[in-house]
Amino acid sequence: MTDNNLITAMNQGTPRQTVTITTEIDAFDVKQGAIPYTVPALRKEGRIFAGGNVVLKKRLDALTSQDQAKINVWGNNYFNLADLCLIFEDQVKLQADSPLLTGIRGVVETQDDLFAAIDAEYAARAVKDMKPFKVSGSETVVYGLGDNQRSESAQNVVLLRYVAPNYVELNADQFNSVNVETLRRKDLIIDRDMRQDEIVKEDQVIHKAFSIYPVEMVVPFVQKTFEYNKRTYNYDTNMGLYLTSPPQDHAEMRVLCVDRLCGRSWLSGYYYFGVDGDRVVGVASGYAAGAAKK
Repeated sequence: MTDNNLITAMNQGTPRQTVTITTEIDAFDVKQGAIPYTVPALRKEGRIFAGGNVVLKKRLDALTSQDQAKINVWGNNYFNLADLCLIFEDQVKLQADSPLLTGIRGVVETQDDLFAAIDAEYAARAVKDMKPFKVSGSETVVYGLGDNQRSESAQNVVLLRYVAPNYVELNADQFNSVNVETLRRKDLIIDRDMRQDEIVKEDQVIHKAFSIYPVEMVVPFVQKTFEYNKRTYNYDTNMGLYLTSPPQDHAEMRVLCVDRLCGRSWLSGYYYFGVDGDRVVGVASGYAAGAAKK
């Protein structure tokens, strides 16, 4: 990251703290706002909603460099990730770079309800069977924020009820169709911070939540996070997985969110899906493709 490739803007971190967000002009764009309206705006710019494969790697690179300016950018901000957190009863599904998230086209606003519209081709990549998902041939979707809000016709989209601002709702068949391993809450360490050896041991990732990312990234990421937080904040535990209460009659779709380093770098799956404080990273498609090959 060179001085010529930096742009700095002010953004609110907490009500009592202003955090400087610095983004690389060509590769990244950071937007703040409700995910179902923001992700389609990134798509229009030719960018992809970035997940932990990109964002956590950038934090790792910043920690490895020991460059405080980079750590401020990637470590001292929270980021909502394009990594699915889907909960139904005692079951949990986590999907990195989920097409159910990167494929959001906008929101269908009816008189009685709201629906997240997801590109059917993207949805098909995320699931084993499209039968539980009804595809609509054409819908008017709304996307963007404030004065930049727009509406357009979107073809071949899956509509999922958007219980604003909390979550997107799936039924049991749709939950079962999502093509990732089903985890049980009782088999996971959740809702508390963890010791380093509860996440990784030697060169293996042992916590299932972090197993959705490449082991060659997770192992040094955990090590560097614990080293930095011990040195800077005297934290001995970090990186807890925090989940919402288990719904009983429907599945709830949210995103994983990685907290600031000073917030112990939590991986949270309980934050609202569509509030002004959602912070997403849009990455240029060429950069994302290159990162995926590494």
